[in-house]
Amino acid sequence: MARIIYTETKPHATVTVEQRYCKGCDLCVRLCPVGALQLSEAFSAAGYHYPVLTGQCTGCTVCEIICPDFAIVVSEQR
Repeated sequence: MARIIYTETKPHATVTVEQRYCKGCDLCVRLCPVGALQLSEAFSAAGYHYPVLTGQCTGCTVCEIICPDFAIVVSEQR
């Protein structure tokens, strides 16, 4: 099975979502303190909407910490 990964880089961080782990629970979207995430209109191979960056990510890692499926990794930009 091919790995499908959504990655986007913003000035402060790179956010990577491993779509095969994400179940579209929406916790990351609801708890992002700056509203930088929303669920995509597209579906993953498993049939779930996955989060995508829509705003200015600050690299705070709340989404990574709260994700129950360990589907999100936030890397700081240096």
